[in-house]
Amino acid sequence: MDTQFIEIVGRTVNYQFTTFFKPQEKGYYYAVIPAFGLRFSAPSKEEAMRRASIMTTSFLHYWIEEKGWKQFILQIHKLGFRSPLHNYIVSEMLKGRAKEASFKMTEFKTPENGYESELVTEELTLQE
Repeated sequence: MDTQFIEIVGRTVNYQFTTFFKPQEKGYYYAVIPAFGLRFSAPSKEEAMRRASIMTTSFLHYWIEEKGWKQFILQIHKLGFRSPLHNYIVSEMLKGRAKEASFKMTEFKTPENGYESELVTEELTLQE
């Protein structure tokens, strides 16, 4: 399985995730992004990929800008993202002393058979 990750460097967040999608009735696609706990449907595979990008960006904006860095770090921990020296890194980030970190998804449940997948890598630069 491809690596799912979130890297934080100052106000830039680089992230990679896999979108799984499966054709449904009437040409719709059901999509799942296990790393972020997201599920949705779309009228085409292309639209599913576009929505995956929008939804992951919205997820990051919500948890970082609306809830704050502390809640964001706790949320990605809850989802299963881990860093080397995880407890120390998380503690330093929660205290505001660390501005850079790299978290990888340790394990996630992939959907059952019949799903196609596509790996997506994106970057988000947050406003000051």
